Amino acid sequence: MANILTHLLDLLKPGQAAPKPASAGIAQNQPQAPARPKTQVTLRNERTPGDSRYLGARIAESGDLLIEGQDIGAGVEEFSGSREYEWAWLIAKADLPKLSEALHAETDLLAALQMRFSGPAAAELGQFLTQHGIHYESWSRIGD
Repeated sequence: MANILTHLLDLLKPGQAAPKPASAGIAQNQPQAPARPKTQVTLRNERTPGDSRYLGARIAESGDLLIEGQDIGAGVEEFSGSREYEWAWLIAKADLPKLSEALHAETDLLAALQMRFSGPAAAELGQFLTQHGIHYESWSRIGD
């Protein structure tokens, strides 16, 4: 709390006016600029005693879509003999319009991806890509 207070006090040094709220100067009923598309989303982030599962997607600087996952724990060990499994899929920027079309994403590809493949539905993503002929490069690693 003290750090936040110090930071706020630094912002209001003598002779400076208090910052205006973001809404100051915006007339009511004036159209707002459309929200920017997301640059990253979490599709799965599950934690149970002894296990964790994560899957995220982001647009890389190149414009490609990178989907990254990591499973850790006893569940992975039963499947692979190791307690950790990591993987990544890369969908080239040139293939993203095809993915957008398959997801019926009008403006925000990552929001559509998150809506369709969050939580347990994340397990269906690979099959969806294959069914729609969306090419991806893959990488994986098993081991601690």
